[in-house]
Amino acid sequence: MREFIDLINILSRSSAQAVSTEASVNNEKITEFKKYLYVETDVERAFLNVVNERSDKKIVFLCGSSGDGKSEILNRHINRYSVNYLFHLDATHSFKPDQTAIEALNDQFDVYKETNKSLVIGINTGMLFTYSAEGADRHNDIKIAIHKYLENRHECKLSQFINFEDYPKFKYIDTEFRSEFIEELIRRLVKIDSGNPLSEMFEANRNTLDRRIVTNLVLLRLPQVQQVVVNVLLKARLKHDQFLTARGVLDLLYHLIMGDKFIFDNLFESGHNEIVDALSSFDPCIIRTRKLDQFLLERSLKIDEIEYQEFAEVIKTKYQVNDIEPSSWLRLLYLLKDVEIGNNYHKQFIEDFDNSLFEEYGEIWNLHNVYDGTPEQKERLRTFYRKSIIRPVLNFANRLHPCLSKKNKILIGKRDKFYLSAPIAITPDYKSITARTSRGIDAFMLSIRVNKTEMPEFIVNINFLELLSKIASGYRPNVHDKNTVALLESIVDHILKVCNDNDTLYIDGTGIATSIRYDSDEDEIEVVEDN
Repeated sequence: MREFIDLINILSRSSAQAVSTEASVNNEKITEFKKYLYVETDVERAFLNVVNERSDKKIVFLCGSSGDGKSEILNRHINRYSVNYLFHLDATHSFKPDQTAIEALNDQFDVYKETNKSLVIGINTGMLFTYSAEGADRHNDIKIAIHKYLENRHECKLSQFINFEDYPKFKYIDTEFRSEFIEELIRRLVKIDSGNPLSEMFEANRNTLDRRIVTNLVLLRLPQVQQVVVNVLLKARLKHDQFLTARGVLDLLYHLIMGDKFIFDNLFESGHNEIVDALSSFDPCIIRTRKLDQFLLERSLKIDEIEYQEFAEVIKTKYQVNDIEPSSWLRLLYLLKDVEIGNNYHKQFIEDFDNSLFEEYGEIWNLHNVYDGTPEQKERLRTFYRKSIIRPVLNFANRLHPCLSKKNKILIGKRDKFYLSAPIAITPDYKSITARTSRGIDAFMLSIRVNKTEMPEFIVNINFLELLSKIASGYRPNVHDKNTVALLESIVDHILKVCNDNDTLYIDGTGIATSIRYDSDEDEIEVVEDN
């Protein structure tokens, strides 16, 4: 049992084995496990393409955030490329107790300039900023190269930058966001395979391990459960801008298996790390529907109908799960929602668990990136903009006089009992959509025209779409929505600037709507009753 625990502990962020260095000394099993678990990524392939190039002497910066896997990549290839490259594995550290990280970089650049070798540096993006400001003057050429890259991603002959940010964990594949890296990482971790040291030790020690650990690993072996974990991570990435590093994901997997509770509770109860804290906002116990509330009530009152009893018995027999709280039961149903089990009692809640907003966001994000003007694409975007953007934006702008939205008018101002409005026509700007692409999955560029006038770029994320969806259903934003409302108010302000220049204005408040039209040819104002 001890061997299994020691081996899986390397997944933990707090483990001494969590970060690979040249000085790392691992026993044979740990070395074997880490080698087996390693997944080659797009950023690693990009790195290899760069170092394999026959080119002039250069500095290759492998940059990103702490824990994203820079050290693993460099240690994996240092022996192979040390003939032509110097390696500085971690620019956040120095080599001497009385030396700062900046001083260590200065020394490394000195060595680089004195040799015929190129240089590879693993460096956090924050340290790039720091060195560009505080590095030694004798390396101004390098500081300038770093500054140009940070300012506009410009690269010069002296340097090349490979940034983890340019290789996101999630990609849109076929009809959905996928993370091939995370999916493969989970699959390798739990796969029953003679080449998997963890699997071998688990099976050898299964009878002596805590029942909770066994259950957690067995459940995580289910492909459908793995996909639930990946999907929840995607939601955290989109909604909370949660940064997912390789080290962070491994730590999460450790927690799912070795946490204090069953996997379905470990996934949603906050407190372990920042990723789990983000995942807690997607706890199925937060979802309020009639069927889910009834289920929780019945479990609390121990009202167990026959269908539930039969299902619970299968769960007990198959996964050794019983005597859990109603909230835990609900999380278990969510985790197993796509798994065929017994009488499939849990399938009745699938629609209650469904969150179509994330699926629609993925579809629309992809459309904004691949739009080529086909009738099908155009119609889908037209429908989306009309229903999910234009209608709620107008509802928000006209919240003091809601009936204006149905008349395709927008509120300009209010004086006592009188409302001043202007006609408005908001349409998708297909030309702009064609010209723009999104750099990451967390947002896309909203492209609209107001009365045929092109609007500036608005960066829209899933939180903004969620707010608009609520507004379309009658929701009034409050102080908790202030960050998202700021974008909404900015859009409305730009719309109003266009509408304020309209030749026709409407006055409403007397019971009779009056229109004011300015005739530029005759230089006169016409006031008429509006029908």
